[in-house]
Amino acid sequence: MLLNISGFHTGGHGEFAHIHVKFPNVLYLKPNQKYYLGLRSFHAFNTVHNLEETTLKVSSGGRDEDITIPSGTYSVEDLDVYIRSQLVAWTGRIDVASDEIQLHCGNYEFRLDEPSAFADFLGIEYGTYGVDRIVNATKGNDITKNSVLSVSCNLVHGGLMNGIEEHSLCVFGVAAGPFEFIDYTPSNIAYLPVIGDHISHVNISVRDRNNRAVDFGRSMLTVSLQLVTKAQL
Repeated sequence: MLLNISGFHTGGHGEFAHIHVKFPNVLYLKPNQKYYLGLRSFHAFNTVHNLEETTLKVSSGGRDEDITIPSGTYSVEDLDVYIRSQLVAWTGRIDVASDEIQLHCGNYEFRLDEPSAFADFLGIEYGTYGVDRIVNATKGNDITKNSVLSVSCNLVHGGLMNGIEEHSLCVFGVAAGPFEFIDYTPSNIAYLPVIGDHISHVNISVRDRNNRAVDFGRSMLTVSLQLVTKAQL
């Protein structure tokens, strides 16, 4: 039996920190059967926030400026466009040359003291970079920082995390970049034992490698679950 679940999923602890679906009719499981559940597919646009709100400190001609970069899903081009909208006179740029991210400081000095979400996003070392500097990314970046997702479901038993039972149904890597489509179908479905003797509702939660709820913004998730008996495994 397939259970297709769709809904919005955001970070934090609000209404959409998980997908909740209540069935109009309760599904009762046969008492003499053992049931198992597995993730058959996961679909969503990658609108996961890859940059949390941060302040970028720059200066030009002895004048200091603080640029607030709001939380969101950014590509290198998106970030370049946003910084340019805040620094109208900026002659620099952020681009990708030969698959390498570069920050061209132009007529501004960039102060990327640790911690700097801006530097982490681009993969640039912490430090102060003066006018006309061209800075190459030398470490891993955060553009695809949510590269591992864990899908949990209230219907199954899971392992323990910090002494608390988790209901993790599947953990998988994400290769899709910002705004690209995540189309995950496991080659081998892992089935976990179902809790209880009936199904009245399903809660789906998606978390990152740090066990934080992932914010997909306005992108709708579609998750397909497969319910089987022990004899069908």
